[in-house]
Amino acid sequence: MDEWLAVQATWLYLEPIFSSPDIMAQMPEEGRRFTTVDRNWRDIMKQTSADRRVMSILGIENMRDKLCKSNELLDLIQKVRLRKLLRFTSLTVQIITLVTK
Repeated sequence: MDEWLAVQATWLYLEPIFSSPDIMAQMPEEGRRFTTVDRNWRDIMKQTSADRRVMSILGIENMRDKLCKSNELLDLIQKVRLRKLLRFTSLTVQIITLVTK
């Protein structure tokens, strides 16, 4: 259940970002990773909506493995995004410093 909730929360945060073709072009590797997660998540959601009984999710093949792998990929995506944001922020500060001198 923890894996499910983690994927859901992170997917909800990143899905609007990676829906942008511009972001997909700027971050192709992360885009591919998110596409894998997106495909897994939508597949799991499709299967759970087909049979809404709680115990039926136990029958979804490799669900836990897919969720764990999705969480690993989402962690990688967020780490790269943070590094790029920090690099951009550092560069912005340097530019502002140069301009204001």
